[in-house]
Amino acid sequence: MSPHPFRAAAAFAVLCGIWGTSWLAIAEGLDDLPPLTSAAVRIVIAFVVMVAVAPAIARIEGGVRPPWPMAVMMGTLNIAYSYSVIYVTEQTLPSGLASLLWGVFPMMMAVAGAAFLGEALRAKHVVGFLGGLIGLAVLFFTDLQRIGESGVMTALFLLTSPLASASSQIVIKKRAAGVSAALLTRDALGVGSLLLVPTAWFLERDAAVHWTGGAIASVVYLAVVATALAFFLYYWLLRHVRSSKLSTIAYITPVLALTLGWLVRGEPLGATTIAGAVLVLGSVALVIRAK
Repeated sequence: MSPHPFRAAAAFAVLCGIWGTSWLAIAEGLDDLPPLTSAAVRIVIAFVVMVAVAPAIARIEGGVRPPWPMAVMMGTLNIAYSYSVIYVTEQTLPSGLASLLWGVFPMMMAVAGAAFLGEALRAKHVVGFLGGLIGLAVLFFTDLQRIGESGVMTALFLLTSPLASASSQIVIKKRAAGVSAALLTRDALGVGSLLLVPTAWFLERDAAVHWTGGAIASVVYLAVVATALAFFLYYWLLRHVRSSKLSTIAYITPVLALTLGWLVRGEPLGATTIAGAVLVLGSVALVIRAK
């Protein structure tokens, strides 16, 4: 049964706020923690939380237990790989700019939908893709160039994160009808933990780790609120709301992330950043409306 529209709208608003602040929280934690270690601890805590609450939530929401291949795919692509890339690249890129680059996710979803689900590409899609590419070009030739050669290469690497998530989500959207969002989130977090913990230990076992108050607050917020709660809300909404409408999160959260990065961390927000953001997010909006 579909949820009341107010409940769906409230969940959507909460999700936008959570993911809009998560980019800043990641940057704050990286001041004291190595990237993979920070990501691994976040995912492990989120998994423990979901182990405790998922059965009760699943009884309320309904739905069957997800097949293990789906959980493995989501845990590998959406969690282990995607989050590793975000954490590593935010060591170089400002949090708001990283969020903006990740905002091309709906464009990748539209291309994947056309390639694997037989969805039609309209003229608005093509115009949106071109506008998005122009916006990315503005960012690559201005803001990212000012960071240096590492900025451009890091941004290209970051773009593989939404690509991995889009690939996984296409499969989930196609095959997850009737699957419990809580159980899918729990199982995927377990898979992500199994992948991230040994990887972080192997690559960062000699790195300096400082568990300051800010680092602890960042990890706990990201684990409990921005992962366990947010993933459950997202996949619950994905069962009841059109994916095109849910994708509008991608052009709401970067605005909040850019603003918070500028206000809290003093990240640059010049004319070229704003111009690139308008082009990218406007193009994303056009692609979503075309769907």
